[in-house]
Amino acid sequence: MTTATQERPHTTEDLEAELEELRREMAAKSARSGATQLAVFLAVLLGLAALVAVAFKLDDNQSASTAMHNQMRGNMPAAMGPGGGGTASQAGAASQATAGSVQQVTAQLGDYWVRPDVTSVPAGKVMFTAQNVGQVPHELMVERMPMKMDAPGQPNEEAAQGMIEDMEPGESGHMTLNLKPGQYMLFCNVTGHYAAGQHTMFTVTG
Repeated sequence: MTTATQERPHTTEDLEAELEELRREMAAKSARSGATQLAVFLAVLLGLAALVAVAFKLDDNQSASTAMHNQMRGNMPAAMGPGGGGTASQAGAASQATAGSVQQVTAQLGDYWVRPDVTSVPAGKVMFTAQNVGQVPHELMVERMPMKMDAPGQPNEEAAQGMIEDMEPGESGHMTLNLKPGQYMLFCNVTGHYAAGQHTMFTVTG
């Protein structure tokens, strides 16, 4: 004869024990979930901090590079060689310019070259001071481009905006011209001197 096994009913103590086990499991899951969220949050913060550090470093490098570039440009000497190829920095002319003032340009004339202390000035009144540092007489003429020629290598004097005539070695002269924007030629028109290379370009800005 088969004997049936009768299941013992749950008591209040059993139910309380099961509930306590469930609470412990839920608390453990919640703790694990909170730890994961905290780890993700910390990882995001570290990533943002790294990006900010990189951005500041790039900005510092760019600032240092710009400062070095500006310093190099500011300290670059003006290279001007004899032979009429004056290459003085145009920044020199800009630093001298003030509204309503007369621009000052000093040009040395040697054998056979013209060397102004600046190669560009703003439009308006310009005072040219010419110094003959050569061993033969020279003169300084200013003519707007394109040049008008009487013959190859011989500019037309009547086309010039102005002239400082025949300076002996060691002498100097002055002239003041009202120049409009454009390209000009500074040159000596003593016979044969222009053809020998005694001329250089000059710019008047608007």
